Amino acid sequence: MENKKKFVHELGKLLGKYVYRLNIKEFEYLKMENGEEYVMILFNDGFQKKICITGDSELAVMQDVAKRLS
Repeated sequence: MENKKKFVHELGKLLGKYVYRLNIKEFEYLKMENGEEYVMILFNDGFQKKICITGDSELAVMQDVAKRLS
């Protein structure tokens, strides 16, 4: 879990820095009590987007995020 949390944080920094049109403030890793995992994307305008990444590898996290941001 700690590796996925760090990966999500670093992915958010990378996308926020290089993909300006997305207006990303940060990514948060969330793990619910029932074991489900999410990326919460926080945008500079206050909008939020929650993406399920339960059971995802790092590659699958990137794919899920890319699908939801496109």
